[in-house]
Amino acid sequence: IYSDEIKRVIGLIRQRLLTLSGESTEEFKLSKIFKEFDINESGAITLDELAAMVAKLGISVERKYISGLLKAID
Repeated sequence: IYSDEIKRVIGLIRQRLLTLSGESTEEFKLSKIFKEFDINESGAITLDELAAMVAKLGISVERKYISGLLKAID
């Protein structure tokens, strides 16, 4: 069940990010979106930043899955 939930949320994240990019996979658009979520400007997304991103994208996910999400998308 854990891995199924991770896959489901990753699918939703991809879908919402693609929508934010205007259905574009152009690197500069994706980079701009990444920078928007990289709050501390470290060049990497932290657990807290990922949790904030998921919430901002309107995706409901239990906090216990955030670490698994980060591992799966890293």
